Amino acid sequence: MNKLLFLFIPLLFFIGCEEEDSNDDNLNNSTTCVEGVWRVQSIDASGYDYLLCFCDYVSGACGEFDDSCYDFVFESNAYFHTLVNGEFSNGGTYQADCPIGPGYTIMLHMNDGPEFDEATWAMEVQSISNTTMIVDLNIDYTSSDPNYYYDYGGLLTFSKVD
Repeated sequence: MNKLLFLFIPLLFFIGCEEEDSNDDNLNNSTTCVEGVWRVQSIDASGYDYLLCFCDYVSGACGEFDDSCYDFVFESNAYFHTLVNGEFSNGGTYQADCPIGPGYTIMLHMNDGPEFDEATWAMEVQSISNTTMIVDLNIDYTSSDPNYYYDYGGLLTFSKVD
C-alpha cells in the first residue's frame, strides 16, 4: 500500500501545479495600464438604490439612463481630460501605476476646465482588464465658495474605447 501511495504523490504534485490559462481579457490582468480612452458605462452611487447607466450601455440592472457619453482620456504624459458627448469638459493631471491592478488607486487632480474650480478624485481599482475597469470612486470637491463642499462616491464601471 505504501508503494502505491508513493506512486500517486508525484502525480498529485504535477496536477496541483498545473498552469492557469492566461487570457488577455481576464479581470485583474496585471499587464493593463490606464492610458487610453475609457467610457463610463454605469455608476452605482452611494446613497442611491439604483444603477445609473450612460451613453449606449445596456444592462438589465440599469435603474436610470443618461444618454450622455462621458469619456476619460488618459494620456501617457500624466495629463487627462474628460469629454462629454465628444466635447472637452475638464482636465488635469493623474497619477497611476503601470501596470495597474486591484487595490491600486488612480488619483485625478481636476484643475483645467469650466466644470470644477478644483477637485480631487480617488479611484481605487476593484478590477481591470484590457476592456473593462471597475473603480470605487471618491470625489473631494471644494468650490471657490468656502461654504460649498461636495463629497461623492460609488462604484464606477468603464469600458475601453478603441
